[in-house]
Amino acid sequence: MEYTKGEWKAHFEYLGGYDCMSHSYDIEAGKQHIATLDLNSYEGADGKTEEEVNALEAKANAHLIAAAPKMYEALKRLAETFRIFAEEGGFPPHVITGELTEANNVLSKIDGGE
Repeated sequence: MEYTKGEWKAHFEYLGGYDCMSHSYDIEAGKQHIATLDLNSYEGADGKTEEEVNALEAKANAHLIAAAPKMYEALKRLAETFRIFAEEGGFPPHVITGELTEANNVLSKIDGGE
């Protein structure tokens, strides 16, 4: 799978002026723009005000997206380790089969599968 390499980081972006104001979280890898979460388009949820949802959920979502490459690589390593242990008899097959299948399904989805 090809994706933008390097450390992905999320940072808050505030652009404001007399007649215009915009808040967002930008996810970037170095100078490469990955994504923008526009706080102005978020909707309220769980009884929180729209501003609370904007601040809390957008920040959490931005950091989750920024962590995606590391999570992907960690999941690949974990799935490979589980596969090796299962093949070498390190785990009973019934213990590891479900977890390994789930990890492989997630990796397949990330790689463009269904």
